[in-house]
Amino acid sequence: MAFAVGKKHWKCLAARVSIYWPFLCMLIPKFLLNASEPGIQLGLFAIMNMQLPYMLFTGLEDYKARGTQASQYFTASFYKEFAESKDLVLIRGDIVFTSKLTDEKAKWLLEITQSFYLNDVRYKLVECFNKEPSDFEFNKNSITN
Repeated sequence: MAFAVGKKHWKCLAARVSIYWPFLCMLIPKFLLNASEPGIQLGLFAIMNMQLPYMLFTGLEDYKARGTQASQYFTASFYKEFAESKDLVLIRGDIVFTSKLTDEKAKWLLEITQSFYLNDVRYKLVECFNKEPSDFEFNKNSITN
């Protein structure tokens, strides 16, 4: 699958993700998504190992059972070679387990994930989840679309 975002969105995403790198190991920044909307029932997903230019997604149940050894369901790689000249960052999405995700579901998962990092209101939830996890209430704070 192929996607693209503008340079402005890429810079915002990269800046917000990099805030956590010095402090929080390989699994951070992460965010738990209640990834369901009408017609798209994914169950709960966790973003694992979000170290740009890569986003790696796995199912929450898989993550609970196997931790860092959990299988990746979907990966997204960001290519910023055209950011300066074309104001464009290309994204390649690869579904690892086609039995777990369709193209449509993976695309929606990538879009909703970006929305949490690019939207100021939603980003506050990401900050709370990473900085003050004991204060984060999943059912109260989850936004699905």
